[in-house]
Amino acid sequence: MTAIKKKRIALFEPVETAQIFLQQLLERLSYRVDLFSCLEQFPKRSSGRKMVDLVILNLSMLGDTFHKVLQRLPELRIDPPSSMAIIALTDLNLSSQAHRQLEKLGISVVLPHKSHWMELLFEVNRLLFSKICELRNYNRIFGGFPVQFHERERWQDGIVYNISQQGAFIQCDRPPPEKKTLQIRLTLPNGERRLEVQAIVNWTTDTSKGQNQLSPPGMGVHFLTISAEDHASLVQFISSKMG
Repeated sequence: MTAIKKKRIALFEPVETAQIFLQQLLERLSYRVDLFSCLEQFPKRSSGRKMVDLVILNLSMLGDTFHKVLQRLPELRIDPPSSMAIIALTDLNLSSQAHRQLEKLGISVVLPHKSHWMELLFEVNRLLFSKICELRNYNRIFGGFPVQFHERERWQDGIVYNISQQGAFIQCDRPPPEKKTLQIRLTLPNGERRLEVQAIVNWTTDTSKGQNQLSPPGMGVHFLTISAEDHASLVQFISSKMG
């Protein structure tokens, strides 16, 4: 397999335990992680060369109020907004207007600091790689809930990493081979009924095969058959999460 150049992530995280956890998580997935304790340490871009591919920034490093964050955030920007992806982590309770203000200053995604690590990783992969978000005719959202798939004459457990109307990425330790047809059953969060779906494996990432991981181990599946009732429940769930 051809070696893949590591994507470079700048991590601004003052909480030591969170910093260590995120650094180890991202490095296990073949990202290069540079740690920074303040904005002044962030390298300036030279000769048009991008210094990092993505920034993960704990907004508490800029101040304890939203006003202070807005004042200091431009210090990070050395290029036009949208030239560099930025994920902001925050403990602040932000309004939709506040989110729009951050977007105008170049923030790509805002997540609560206590978000599940899979949700953060989903956003990292979504911003850096298109493969994890294939089937782009439909909106994909973070999953984070359990799923079962029938393979090798038994039901096996996995986690829905992301999902759309047309397919999903399922995190599992030993994904079935590509082109394998599976029976999948899942219960959406806050759902009362279990959804039954037939799907086919489009692609896999498998650490046991020594692949250079750019996403969690698992499989991307395309839904083949789903009942009208189950499809309606899935569409309603996705719409509610995007609202």
